[in-house]
Amino acid sequence: MKIIISGMMGPGTLEAKLVPLSIVEKIDDIMFVRKKMGPKFLKTNYVVLPSLTNIKFFNILINPILLIRKVLLEKPTLLISYHIIPYGFFVAFAGLITRTPYIISQTGLVIQKHAKRKLFRQFLYFIFKYSFQVNCPGTKSVEYWKSIFPNLEGKFKVLHSTIDTGYFKMDEDISKEYDFIFLGGLQSIKNIDMIIHGFANLICTNSFSTLPKMVIVGSGPEEKQLHALVRDLDLEEHVTFKGFISKPLSYLQESRFLVMDSDSEGLPTAMMQAMACEVVPVTSLVGNIADVVSSGKTGFVHQGKNLKSISETMKKALQTDNETLAKMKIECRNLIVNKHSHQFATSKWDEVLSRLSIIEST
Repeated sequence: MKIIISGMMGPGTLEAKLVPLSIVEKIDDIMFVRKKMGPKFLKTNYVVLPSLTNIKFFNILINPILLIRKVLLEKPTLLISYHIIPYGFFVAFAGLITRTPYIISQTGLVIQKHAKRKLFRQFLYFIFKYSFQVNCPGTKSVEYWKSIFPNLEGKFKVLHSTIDTGYFKMDEDISKEYDFIFLGGLQSIKNIDMIIHGFANLICTNSFSTLPKMVIVGSGPEEKQLHALVRDLDLEEHVTFKGFISKPLSYLQESRFLVMDSDSEGLPTAMMQAMACEVVPVTSLVGNIADVVSSGKTGFVHQGKNLKSISETMKKALQTDNETLAKMKIECRNLIVNKHSHQFATSKWDEVLSRLSIIEST
């Protein structure tokens, strides 16, 4: 079985999507049509688009034409898109023209905001209707699409990024250097300034024998402002910036709690990585996070964009007794291993492709 993929993903997300596919026995070859080469994975080859496609107009013009050409030459069994705008439309166009089954994969929640526009919603309905399946990042997204496209409800399935739980795991020999870790892009949508203010409030309003420490791992457009904020709040001894780290395992293993306060999330890979390392989340339940975080069982839940709530929830996490925390850590890891590991996604893909084979043979 040959598969062609169209999409745009960074290194970490590429692994989360491609590794489970690459170990499905039914799949012999994966061809990824994208703007640049990516990391090497089993059975995976990259078809690099002309540099002209880095310009948005030419990408929309050239990408689907080249995709169709590749489909006609290679005759794949299935097309898959990652990101609906524009790649879901590219894959749908190529699939309909060449009569090749296609799957559209939602990655974040931005597409759900676009779906509120009537005309755009009609286009979505069309490409969803003729797809083999629409992969969603979590149950909340599935319910959202079912609510606006009730006659297509059978199309929507939870199948999202997963992680290597053999690699992401706790190491008992590594000491905990940090009480809190933020891992991700330093972007306004992540509300890291609120996290820092909440952390400052935690320190100012409570007595500690040893003051808590936080590490921020990531880079992005908010980096300078966040450094300045830490200086202004006199937190430089308590908050450490590490920049972008391609392999953040050691920082997760050195941390006790992952803290997040995003405006929008599909189901964050960083959270799954942390939980696999038995790092307990402190987060709001935005997007599909409720699929993995249950208050008091697999995490501590704050209200989101609420300074007092963030601070109080961080305090609650720090004050949780060791026995309760140990149980939460085990629950976190077990959940990720059982429902969000590469092996789990491979089994789900195997089911999808078996169903496709049955339909193709009838």
